[in-house]
Amino acid sequence: RPPQRPSPQASSANARAQSLAWAQSARARGSRTLVVVYEGLWSYSSSFVDKLYAHQDALRAGRSSRAPRSAAMSFVGKHLVAPNLARHVETDFLILPETSEKGDGRSVALETVRAWSEVHGSRLKLVLVGHSFGAYSALRLATKLAPRGIQVTHFLAIDARTMPGNYRHFVKPSNVGTLYNFFQKGLMPGYSIEGATLNRRLSGSSHGRMPGTAPVQERFHAMLR
Repeated sequence: RPPQRPSPQASSANARAQSLAWAQSARARGSRTLVVVYEGLWSYSSSFVDKLYAHQDALRAGRSSRAPRSAAMSFVGKHLVAPNLARHVETDFLILPETSEKGDGRSVALETVRAWSEVHGSRLKLVLVGHSFGAYSALRLATKLAPRGIQVTHFLAIDARTMPGNYRHFVKPSNVGTLYNFFQKGLMPGYSIEGATLNRRLSGSSHGRMPGTAPVQERFHAMLR
């Protein structure tokens, strides 16, 4: 039976219950990797995310399935996740809008990661991916996980953005293993993250298409190996 991933609108109790069942299902499959993806500002499409999940479930069941396409922005889902699901079919993804990680309170991602940590313990391989404002949301999640003793194995930031007063928070959290930050030199030049394993400025890419660039794709695959 395909896992039920919590939606961005799920209550804390429902997100936790669904995530515990999901993590247990993953453990039964021999999988311990969870990737939490945050789309950027106005870039999340729930219908496209549902198609991505259905595509992965079909591949796991041994059925033929084509990677879905989207007319919406969905920059990470469209350019990074969709083309690579067949390659990482046993990796579990939770894809969220950047607005789902606000304030210092609970969130769907926090409840999901806590549940996965309870099931997998120190074996959990947690990867955070964020594009544009979604990278700041991923930083906020990592910061919430630190006092709970939950480690982030890898962090991939793609042309990170936030409101002007928040750039002081562009710092690698202490519980993050490796943090790779790619940003572009275009009309809206990106920003470095203090303490990152790598801050790399790319040329020849737009903000929206950066998730599909070769350096980002290569690092993504390396993180999931």
